[in-house]
Amino acid sequence: PKKALSPRTTSIKDETTKDDEVLQENFEDETGKKAIWRGKETKAYSDWKIEKLG
Repeated sequence: PKKALSPRTTSIKDETTKDDEVLQENFEDETGKKAIWRGKETKAYSDWKIEKLG
């Protein structure tokens, strides 16, 4: 059975803004990889974001 999220635990999805969503879509379109995997930001996405945003 799946564990329910406790009130203190939030997923990345709950904290994303519109800008983050656009960045994630751009990353996924450019690389073909997922920006968020199992509720966590991937290293490839983090590196890509630093490269793009400086």
